[in-house]
Amino acid sequence: MRRLRKDIIKKSLIILVLGIILAVAGISLTADYLKVGTDYIDRSGIYTSTEINITGNGLINVEGGNFSFYLIKYSDMGSISSNNIENFSLKPVNSSRPVPGVEFLVPSGSYLLVSFMNPPSGIIYSYASHEGTFTALGIVLLVGIFLIGVSVIILIIGLLVREKFKPPEEEIFKEQNSD
Repeated sequence: MRRLRKDIIKKSLIILVLGIILAVAGISLTADYLKVGTDYIDRSGIYTSTEINITGNGLINVEGGNFSFYLIKYSDMGSISSNNIENFSLKPVNSSRPVPGVEFLVPSGSYLLVSFMNPPSGIIYSYASHEGTFTALGIVLLVGIFLIGVSVIILIIGLLVREKFKPPEEEIFKEQNSD
């Protein structure tokens, strides 16, 4: 029984280390892929994000308030006005119009988030260039967290497993019968 307890503890520690490695790798690699911005540039009454460069199929997300943005290609910036922005605006995921807390799936290219009113503080935009890779790394992070949780449970079980108490007479009787 003592050997079983040691085996359980050893295996749970191995799973814990593996989980920590996956979680840290997932966090650090997704952080490399995810870019976050909060700065907006006033271009003569048109407020834009900094240029968002996407090198593969990408995901652009806007969060933080009841405020709408349009997503346009960077090359179209000189052509837009409040009257024609709808003609240049890309459509967000699950919506035909920009709404607060919106996501855009886009091909490679350069983009700007555009508003005709000064965005309040707290509006955050984030983007990931390789949406598929970013999603896969998020899954690695989740697997790491899951393994950490499982290993902690197994470790607790291993520490709680106790050898059954055997009266000394039982041990003597067992030794005599084995001869």
